[in-house]
Amino acid sequence: MVAFDATYFGDESGAGLFGLLQHTTRSRASDESVLICYPAPQETMRTYWAYKHLAHELASLGIQSLRFDYSGTGDSLGDSQGLSCERWQADILCAMRYLRTTTRPAKVTVIASRLGALLAAHALKDTALHRLILWDPIDLGPRYLGELERTHQAMLAVEFGRHVPIRNIAVTDQLVGFPVSTSARTQLQSLAWTWPQRAKSIHIISSSSDGTKGLEATLAAAQPIPTGTQLSYYSCLDPMLWSDPKALRIQAFPQYFLRLVQQIMEGSGT
Repeated sequence: MVAFDATYFGDESGAGLFGLLQHTTRSRASDESVLICYPAPQETMRTYWAYKHLAHELASLGIQSLRFDYSGTGDSLGDSQGLSCERWQADILCAMRYLRTTTRPAKVTVIASRLGALLAAHALKDTALHRLILWDPIDLGPRYLGELERTHQAMLAVEFGRHVPIRNIAVTDQLVGFPVSTSARTQLQSLAWTWPQRAKSIHIISSSSDGTKGLEATLAAAQPIPTGTQLSYYSCLDPMLWSDPKALRIQAFPQYFLRLVQQIMEGSGT
């Protein structure tokens, strides 16, 4: 049986973040620990099984991991006014400190997906990382906001069996079942890709039907890749269907993604 601690942790403002700290099943833990960052709550259900299974797999390799709920989501405390890029970036930093304090690793890998990948890239821009593994990262906040708006419209069409007009979707107070405040929209509109400056290696996994070409082009155009950082792209065969309203409440079982991550974690020199 894989052991884990369900715990609340936080910073000077209080212990409000709920996390699952997965322990290794080996007699001796690896000198590496992993921080797992979820996507936005609209997409968390799609990744829940994958990250739970991944944490168990890492434990079997001797690697301890922490996955957690952002403030105001899941079992974490906080204002449930929805998406907050600034608050969630602070949560990622807080989770990193807790992981380092609790497991005392020599090196840390971060695994993040979608909006969580973009937020982690910003929050950990100046943090020393052994690896950064990003699953379908969002490159531009405005583009993601537009994607959520289109998915919201499509979801309403699925629910009511027809297209339901919204006079001004740019001011609606929720998208895809979760609150999105005016402040959150402003934060997303100003969010763009940035490369972490102190990551030894960055591994980007794309489940897009066109492979990695589109993602490579958009991320490379954002800003120069840091000198000395090893950058690798991988095409994943798991059809994630992030924007499909019929798939949002269904857990995905991305076997190729899990296999890729395990290969990266076991790879020599990465």
